Amino acid sequence: MDQYLSLKKNIYVLNHFSIVPLRYQDRYDIMNWRNEQKYHLRQRDDLNVKTQDLYFDNIVKNLFQKQYPNQILFSYLKGKKCIGYGGLVHINWKKKEAEISFIMNTKLEYKCFDFHWSQFLFLIEDVAFNNLNFIRLFTCAYNLRPHLYDVLLKNHYNEESIIKSDNLNKSKDVYVHSKVSNKFQLKLARKEYIHNAYKWLCDPLIRKYSFETVKTNFQSHTKWFIKKINDKDCYYFFSFYGNKICGSIRFDKSNKGFKISYLIDKEFHGLGFGKLLLHLGEMRLKSIIESKVKLYGDVVQNNISSIKIFENLSYNSTNLSKSIIRFKKTIK
Repeated sequence: MDQYLSLKKNIYVLNHFSIVPLRYQDRYDIMNWRNEQKYHLRQRDDLNVKTQDLYFDNIVKNLFQKQYPNQILFSYLKGKKCIGYGGLVHINWKKKEAEISFIMNTKLEYKCFDFHWSQFLFLIEDVAFNNLNFIRLFTCAYNLRPHLYDVLLKNHYNEESIIKSDNLNKSKDVYVHSKVSNKFQLKLARKEYIHNAYKWLCDPLIRKYSFETVKTNFQSHTKWFIKKINDKDCYYFFSFYGNKICGSIRFDKSNKGFKISYLIDKEFHGLGFGKLLLHLGEMRLKSIIESKVKLYGDVVQNNISSIKIFENLSYNSTNLSKSIIRFKKTIK
């Protein structure tokens, strides 16, 4: 059996089921399943024996020897029989995230869809979160199988965004669901975090796009911080990666909804933590409010990274001025 150089552990077992590095012997079963289920896959044409052999010989074979492959694929087995396949695709090693891909034997789709998806998610999360120390996993699915969303929600994946239809499947949007490793957490703001907040306030790189440009001293900042953590209309969270504070997000209630303010410690810039922070913040606030939540955030025009984050999380935008964009979203 081939082994992935990128993995310390290559076989993952759950009761009678397991995932093992993608087996060459399973290629034609996989070909048939993909052709039968082409309607929900990013696949235009039917696969054939020649193209499948070429794919395994030229693409899959090379994945095993790479330290940082762009995908890690497995055969999903019951006993020794292959009943599906999938893995981690579009891997971003810097951001420690990947998309989950999985299909099962077409005959199992009608009777055991929920069961096998849940089994596979458990196994692939072991690979991603425990072996590779990834932070985020996500799925992208054309809006053709809404029963998949129920399975994802049961396994603690949250709807993250909706991508409008593309040229491959013009009539269907793409739904993105994601799950974040428990190593990335939000905690309510506490007084002992004030030094981190003040450090960010004084850092010109972090404050580059802030609307608050007036400098303040530690004493004044302390008064502001204490007021915020005691304000019933303010929901203030600090994000942790492991034991390190890596950012903060604040939701201030107004007559327009909840205004978003967030930042990431410069040590963690470029890792995709801003998107994680905002998405987890949304979910945390929704769990507290338990009703429809209106969110909005203002961004300066040249803050490209924040603009992309709001857009990727399906916020709608309007121009408040030549220099400021307002992003809005309602979570039901």
